Amino acid sequence: MVLLDGAPQVRIRSFFEQFAPRESLDELAMKLFRRAQEESLDDAIDLDAWRGDFFEYTPEQKGQLLEEVKTLKQDARGLVRDIQSADIDTVYRAVCAARTLLKIAEVFQAPSERLSLAHELFEIFEGVTAVVNPPILATDGTPLGPIIFRTVQLLDMNVIRGLSQDGNEAKQFELIGACLECLSIYLLGPRVPHMPESNKWHVNHMYAKTILFPLGIIDRLYGIVSAEGLPVHVQVQGLKCLSVFAESNPDALKIVLERGFVPRVLHFLAPETDLALLTAAAQALAVMVGHTHGGLPARPEWGENQAYALGTARARAWRHSG
Repeated sequence: MVLLDGAPQVRIRSFFEQFAPRESLDELAMKLFRRAQEESLDDAIDLDAWRGDFFEYTPEQKGQLLEEVKTLKQDARGLVRDIQSADIDTVYRAVCAARTLLKIAEVFQAPSERLSLAHELFEIFEGVTAVVNPPILATDGTPLGPIIFRTVQLLDMNVIRGLSQDGNEAKQFELIGACLECLSIYLLGPRVPHMPESNKWHVNHMYAKTILFPLGIIDRLYGIVSAEGLPVHVQVQGLKCLSVFAESNPDALKIVLERGFVPRVLHFLAPETDLALLTAAAQALAVMVGHTHGGLPARPEWGENQAYALGTARARAWRHSG
């Protein structure tokens, strides 16, 4: 592989400039925003979030979410049972319920909010990770596994097809998308402020990632990112989940790089790419070259990945510039 000349200092600007290499980044951003308004984008992307702002939930929305969480927690055993069902509609409802439970870790962004919800956050994350007690037994007499374990299993299209009696692909894709959303939230952990480092959920321990990695989440994410013909919202959620797994921890990032995700993500960086998908791919690529919100520097031994990403992006920019 021949790499182009130039220092392999990859910035997110390098990837966006391929779409209009002779225009400023501000001009390009305005074009992308106009394009987003012209296209009927669904909820797969929030433009305020793309600009760098968090989506603001109203106090009423937050209160409603807490009421939903309170109701769902009353039937935790039913949730474990339903997510293991052989009926795709029942499984989908269970995954959506799990997503609602975990969502308080995403909706309540302020440290003061998280601190006041510390008990609920720990209870939910522990609940989806553990086997219920007393255990619910499957037909063969074995205990049903934790909710989050089943969520990883459901990233396999072969498993989901086995649930769908009518072969409805739309249902199958909706289920995979919901699973990916759950896992993206779970991988970040409860993020309670002032958590002692002795707590297993402390960010330094990478607990959620150590739970999910042996279950094959990386191979399943690779299959989703590599697959042809998936709906955009599934590809977007797959890239977001990949970003969350790789960010802020050098060991997790090394796993992602060694699995070969860089060429797969670069595949999405083309002018005709849907805006939501382009945004998710650019974010994933930024994480994989070491520029995360946590400020994790890229290690020297990963320079080949940086050089490859930079070279490919520049080649595409020149090819599309005319």
